[in-house]
Amino acid sequence: MLNNNSSNAVNSGTQGAYADLKLQKLKSKQRRGGGPRKPAVLSIVSAGRCGHRFSTASKVIEGIGNPKRVYLEITENALAIRTCSDPEDGFELRTDGKRYFVYSKDAVEEVTEALGLDFKGRTSLSFSEVVFVNDGDDVVALISISGVSQAELGGDHSRGDLVK
Repeated sequence: MLNNNSSNAVNSGTQGAYADLKLQKLKSKQRRGGGPRKPAVLSIVSAGRCGHRFSTASKVIEGIGNPKRVYLEITENALAIRTCSDPEDGFELRTDGKRYFVYSKDAVEEVTEALGLDFKGRTSLSFSEVVFVNDGDDVVALISISGVSQAELGGDHSRGDLVK
């Protein structure tokens, strides 16, 4: 904690004030598991009263054609995001910077239960594996939720639809 003399010295620009502060380097280290992390393409937030939402990277939404509304669908190990053209159906996308959001407590709870997600001790879960697959005229983003490999999700890697 700074005493009044130290903070006054800092504010007045007195020489030697920094050395007089008696700073101590933190002993704590940042914990990181297993090397560099891939950027999240999807985060699911379950934050009690503060909000329930899906936060999606812009490259996912761009990959399915920049829709204003989306359908969310689930398999046993993935969340699918596809374009919704019906203004009365699906979920509205909201944007903030390079992220897109779907706000829906019911949808977060349904996905959490169906995929067996565990939010104990945390408010969000993030996922980084996504492939794009064709379904007729639609492109669908499949986001691995349970650690399933991109190949198992069935993406066409030869046309570059794997997001890294």
